[in-house]
Amino acid sequence: MTYYKIRLAMLQRVLINEKALVLSLGRIAGSDRWAVGVGPVDWPESECHVFPSVCVNEVPANCDFLKYVKMLTHFFKRQPDVQLALYHYSPYAGVSVPLELNKVLSDNHDSEPIVSDLALSKKLLKQPLADVVASTPTVKRSRQSGKKPIHGNELFMAGAGVYAYAFILPMLKDFKFHSIIDLNPGLAAAMGHKFGFRYCDTDCSIALKRLSGVKKPVLVVATYHSTHLDIAETAASYNPETKIMLEKPPVTTIDQLESLIRLRQADCHIEIGYNRRYAPMLQKAKALVSSQSGPITVTCIVREKYGVPLTHWYYWPTQGTRIAGNLSHWIDLGVWFIQSKPIAITFMAGSKEFPTDEPSITILFEDGSMLIIVGSDRGNALRGIQEYIDIRRADLTIKIDDLVRMEVQINRHRRVYRRCIRDKGHARMYRAFKSNCDAGGLRFTPFGICFIQPSFISISKMQQSKARNFQN
Repeated sequence: MTYYKIRLAMLQRVLINEKALVLSLGRIAGSDRWAVGVGPVDWPESECHVFPSVCVNEVPANCDFLKYVKMLTHFFKRQPDVQLALYHYSPYAGVSVPLELNKVLSDNHDSEPIVSDLALSKKLLKQPLADVVASTPTVKRSRQSGKKPIHGNELFMAGAGVYAYAFILPMLKDFKFHSIIDLNPGLAAAMGHKFGFRYCDTDCSIALKRLSGVKKPVLVVATYHSTHLDIAETAASYNPETKIMLEKPPVTTIDQLESLIRLRQADCHIEIGYNRRYAPMLQKAKALVSSQSGPITVTCIVREKYGVPLTHWYYWPTQGTRIAGNLSHWIDLGVWFIQSKPIAITFMAGSKEFPTDEPSITILFEDGSMLIIVGSDRGNALRGIQEYIDIRRADLTIKIDDLVRMEVQINRHRRVYRRCIRDKGHARMYRAFKSNCDAGGLRFTPFGICFIQPSFISISKMQQSKARNFQN
């Protein structure tokens, strides 16, 4: 799996380097009107460019494009922070667009900046005739099939990142690959070609319409966290028979959680991608814990990613912070081990500015069990994300070191289990999902997802309030 991750990480690095802050002149899609638009574009060579509506300004068809280049250059020289913010802007970030093009052009109407000092990307001048789309997303398809009836499990993949490449698509290779969707058209096309998808798209709303013509559709969602539930609802509306896998976290707000519960109550087949409960070492630990009785204490120390830039989507207000994005794995794991109702949560943070970056979470359960999670980006980073899990029940003590070594002590006996390679359960989880899809029913219901999810949603709000302690 590491090999696949490294290969796609290299490809993603190449594609990300293509991203540029682009100024385009062209026709507004679906009309004869002309406009200039500015904004971040993942693939500047695309036939169409999509910009926020406030970053588009109508102009005459015979306008002097170089004049607008000069105006923007002058503005960004004076406002480099705005340039950087616009480059990293995403409509999914939950923040305002940092620039209004009409105002910028009005304020700079009489300015005469030097073109040779261009602060924008060199790609800025490469697309003077690209179409400008003010607010409507576009779709780019690489291949289309005829109108033949579709049979068998047909896979729709939303999100074409490293995780999909390394852990999802290789596990579902027996499915028929129907459509792959990603905001980056270059990445969607590359992954579509690699795995032989019939359609490559950049817009879920268009791609998911094809679900209505598929007899046994399967959808895996590995996009921005805040979009998971919306994509699932759209898919279910087009074809209620769609088998859906939502990668973690399934939701980032209480409203989304309530919608998820309604979908499940309506017998919609939705599974959640918490893979650690499928890890062989943790399943062995689960069997040992189940052989004992009494309250359980689970302690998880997690070394998270180090050096995550503040522009990363982890810090977007819409994405649930790093607790929902990563630490929810160990919340789910603790609930799976303990199998009791949580009744209280305590949260402490070691960082005042970013409370969810150095969190300590304690969850008390109805039967007296406790789950303690400590997340930190401190410590040696050689193996990336690392985890140490300590599980105690009655006379049983289990110590798991990064899923490669497990020490079990019970009574006077001690045994050590080892693995050469970390197995976090991805392959087993997707094999189980495939089996459920083939069987046509949902065999596995994530225990506790409906009552534990509000816990880390509430905790995640701490980053916005910048509080130090939280109890509920």
